Amino acid sequence: MGQIIFGFAVLCLMALLLVICISGWSWSLRQLLRGEPILRQETGEPISWGLIDIVATIVIALMLMAGFQGIAMAVTGAKLPIKEDSLDAVQQAAMILAFSGAELLSLLAVSGLIVVRGYGLQLFGHRGEKFFADLLLGIAAFGMLVVPTLILQAILAYLKPYEHPLIDMLIKDKSVPMAVASVAAAVVAAPLFEEFFFRGLFQGWLQDTVDGRLKISNVLLGRVRWLSQEDASPPELVTAEVDSAAEQEPKEEIITAVSASGGRENPFDSPTTAPVVPTTEYESLAASRQRSLLQICGPILLSASFFALMHLGQGLAPIPLFFLALGLGYLYQRTRRLTPCVVVHFLLNGQSMALLLIQVFVLGEDAALIAN
Repeated sequence: MGQIIFGFAVLCLMALLLVICISGWSWSLRQLLRGEPILRQETGEPISWGLIDIVATIVIALMLMAGFQGIAMAVTGAKLPIKEDSLDAVQQAAMILAFSGAELLSLLAVSGLIVVRGYGLQLFGHRGEKFFADLLLGIAAFGMLVVPTLILQAILAYLKPYEHPLIDMLIKDKSVPMAVASVAAAVVAAPLFEEFFFRGLFQGWLQDTVDGRLKISNVLLGRVRWLSQEDASPPELVTAEVDSAAEQEPKEEIITAVSASGGRENPFDSPTTAPVVPTTEYESLAASRQRSLLQICGPILLSASFFALMHLGQGLAPIPLFFLALGLGYLYQRTRRLTPCVVVHFLLNGQSMALLLIQVFVLGEDAALIAN
């Protein structure tokens, strides 16, 4: 009876996701046929982190993982060399929590280094004013991305079975500590850390680099507001990101239009002496240049490739994860915020982990569902 109820619930969930997927892609196709983008490009000031922060994240994460692993071994009595077969459920759960804690703590450490530069974190919006809109966008994107990802994943599983150490350990040691550790790792730590690193730090840095929004020194070391008042990029660079299909106007005409709308008292003033327009007003005007195809696709493709490579050893999982990462990269490039990406990653891992836990603890069946 339990298997029937579970199967019916899964079918209902898949039907709902299929409806969202078809509706979302139909709307997207209609937008493209109209010559409009799926998502309009949002602008903002250049990022404040550089290559040094990407390297620092890797170094800090590795150091914390080694330190937390040592603490977990001391607490649980595990011995070197660490082998999965030699660890009991509590020791395995402690190791998983150690790695998850190291990921989250390294995220907080690097976030702090970015914030102290004076430009804010620039990853979730300056004041979170678009949080709920990003939440809905993430839910819609999840519905569009999860169905193709799962279908491709299921097809590839026939060629080579999916493998994931976290799933194998949970199936082998059906215990509460393992369940808690698995949820913490797959549903909390992985979405936050991976989106922070691959989409925020790496893709964000690469995007502003190829767009020419950063000086050479900024590319390497980032931007520091209190170190140099000239560090900020001019408005024309800040707003240089536009939709490829958008019509462009000469910059002189933009300044003239802004000046005219400003209502000058002296009609003989030259248009080039127009008052300075805030960045937010520039963002609503046509920009002075367009992105090339390389500038649009390059950062997304590179971040997606590295994201997929990080999942090597899990069967053919890197292939569907690469296409999933393309969607996540597009979301970040368009919004310049991580909230939609984190929501998609959270929902994908959450639904996979929920189904796995139900099969393992409720139905008592071994499962090979995916928790990326």
